[in-house]
Amino acid sequence: MFEGNCAIVGFLNAPGFAKIEGSKTYVDITGFDSISLKVKSSTPSYQGFKMAFTAPGVPKTSIFGGGSYKADFTLNGGDWQVVKIPLTQFSYDWSGYTGRCDTLDPPNFGQAGQQHYCCSDSGSEPSKPEVCVDSKYLSTMNQISVWAEGVEGAFNIEIEYIGASSSSGEPTIVELAETVDSLSTLVGALVAGDLVDTLSSPGPFTVFAPVNAAFGKLPEATISALMQPENKDKLVDILSYHVLSGQILSKDLEASQRVATVEGTEVTVVSLGERGVRVNGAHVTSADVLASNGVVHIIDKVLIPQTDSPYCQYHPGCKAVGIDPLDGLCCPVADGTRLSCCDWDITDMV
Repeated sequence: MFEGNCAIVGFLNAPGFAKIEGSKTYVDITGFDSISLKVKSSTPSYQGFKMAFTAPGVPKTSIFGGGSYKADFTLNGGDWQVVKIPLTQFSYDWSGYTGRCDTLDPPNFGQAGQQHYCCSDSGSEPSKPEVCVDSKYLSTMNQISVWAEGVEGAFNIEIEYIGASSSSGEPTIVELAETVDSLSTLVGALVAGDLVDTLSSPGPFTVFAPVNAAFGKLPEATISALMQPENKDKLVDILSYHVLSGQILSKDLEASQRVATVEGTEVTVVSLGERGVRVNGAHVTSADVLASNGVVHIIDKVLIPQTDSPYCQYHPGCKAVGIDPLDGLCCPVADGTRLSCCDWDITDMV
């Protein structure tokens, strides 16, 4: 939650600013043409919201802070919404007085005020091409920030995520998941695991996406625990176990194969013809849902990374003891019970 009041600064005789920022090495968004924010606000009519991103070497033209690209954005009502800001709206030449690219700064110490310029592709004036986003900076972004700036008044905004998107027509994997009501728990987990920007990057990726009902089979306390910051690494392990590098469609599958996941271990994918596809025993209920950066296969079970236990082996040899490996069951353990590699109690992890 980012909220406050943008008040008039006496010595400037103009509204001040407030901002929130995050710093890390962000994924390469080369190839995308917009930055997207999922937000809601109790002050949707506030006109001073801006978004900025920084990378080493971006020229500095403002009297405040380092070099960054900045653009305005507006909201359409107060409910949750995805705001797309085309990269053509960003300029590194923004005013420290207003945060805008079309400002003529006031005179300072007898010197004429500086005229700032918008990107020549933005549709705003004055403009020039050299202040537009240089694609070389899209692979080295190290800070993003959201501002309330240059407009007097109270502001409030809640941000679920910030990612990249394309105007090509096809949504990214994250944007696609957001349009499917039955994947809302997965989207929440991606946000908690800080994986939105990864799955918004060019990829391509293949994602096995569990529906809400699949998460519902897990203990509620376990889901709550995994969403906590102290368990982020465990959550990331589970989520990245559902992701493969590259785009793999159902037509590309062999009858049975082991495939490496982004998490580092493998899943077993079995194609049963008319009986469909199973991943570690989970049924693929909807295959080949295409996105701009890969493909999504919707499944009915949360996949759990397999352990190294000698009693937890998912392979056709289980048939020797009368267990169909397609059921995702493992060979019997010492006490005669059966343990599932792919459905063991997730509470052991938290």
